[in-house]
Amino acid sequence: AKLGSINHTLLTLDVVKRQGLNLLGIVYNEYPTAHPRIMADSQQVFRTFLSRFGCKDTLVAMPKMNLDEGDIPERDFSALFKN
Repeated sequence: AKLGSINHTLLTLDVVKRQGLNLLGIVYNEYPTAHPRIMADSQQVFRTFLSRFGCKDTLVAMPKMNLDEGDIPERDFSALFKN
């Protein structure tokens, strides 16, 4: 993730905490793709801050989809809805 999207996400987590909202998790959009190490590091940053802000440590990665070719990856979002 780029610095702007990381900053936006962390600011949003801060607002969620301050407002006492129940965050189920983060859907991490892997498009546009970045170097795998950067993507892994970004996801770890988000997981760390989810825990730090007292939210569920749940992150679901959503890879790039090529809708023109019908390439819609299967994703299991059930982790977002478990207690």
